[in-house]
Amino acid sequence: MMMTIRRLKWSAISLVSCISFSSTSLIFEAPSSYYRRSLSPEVVQSPSTDITGFLDRIESVHRGFDRSRVLEAYQFAEELYGEEKHWTGFTVLEHVVSVLGTLAPFEPDEDTIVACLLHHVLIVQQSITLMELEDRFGPTVRKLVAGVHLISNVSTDQRNSVQDLRLMLLTVSEDLRTVLLALCDRCAVLQNIHRVTPEEARQVANSVLNVF
Repeated sequence: MMMTIRRLKWSAISLVSCISFSSTSLIFEAPSSYYRRSLSPEVVQSPSTDITGFLDRIESVHRGFDRSRVLEAYQFAEELYGEEKHWTGFTVLEHVVSVLGTLAPFEPDEDTIVACLLHHVLIVQQSITLMELEDRFGPTVRKLVAGVHLISNVSTDQRNSVQDLRLMLLTVSEDLRTVLLALCDRCAVLQNIHRVTPEEARQVANSVLNVF
């Protein structure tokens, strides 16, 4: 258990470094022409939503890994998200699979993978409740999704100070997997931030730096 906690802490530290570097680069280095080029449909390709390779990798390192449960979550996500768009321009399903790719090097457990796939189910048009989520995938997945949802929807405009934001982050982070999922989500967003305007990119990058 202690080894797992230490590993998650180092994972969070690594991702914070990634976010800080990426955000700073976006603020100070990205020219406006870069955003215009990246928005071209000839340049931007939709990410794959095939998770077969990811599951093979996780199955090889986790004994007792329930592949069928993850595939059930994927199919459920596919039904709920449909073709609905994430604000980055990709579909919501493409976005969550992208987050899953960012999460992959940390060899997440089953509940974390399921929560990653379903971390947008509370806000899409065909949304479900936390109780419905718990009934289908258990209390751990519900807690992880609820925590990521809270962290992801925090804005400095709604709090008195960055210190308050960090206090809130600690409050919802009894399970460090919540922080890891939120960090991976932010990293995935930053990787595709060239799909929005420079001003929007600046706002997102600054909010990430303020919170994390």
